[in-house]
Amino acid sequence: MGRNRKQNLDELVEKIFLSIELDNFEDFKKAMEKLLSIEFETLSEEDAKFLYGKIESIENKIREKQEKLAKKIQNMSDIKKFRDV
Repeated sequence: MGRNRKQNLDELVEKIFLSIELDNFEDFKKAMEKLLSIEFETLSEEDAKFLYGKIESIENKIREKQEKLAKKIQNMSDIKKFRDV
């Protein structure tokens, strides 16, 4: 993968991370569509590993966000139960 292509992928992944952090799902969707439009079968093994690592990082970030959201929902539920007593 050329330096420019790796740089473009890094920028795309950063956009994805930022959109996850800011809960900007429209930007997330657009950036993911770009990422998923890459023809993986045309990549060398090294390039595929590089991209796979980036995708794993995105998945981890999404899991972290889901956990934070689940905790927030649980806290809100606990507060509501306490308030209703």
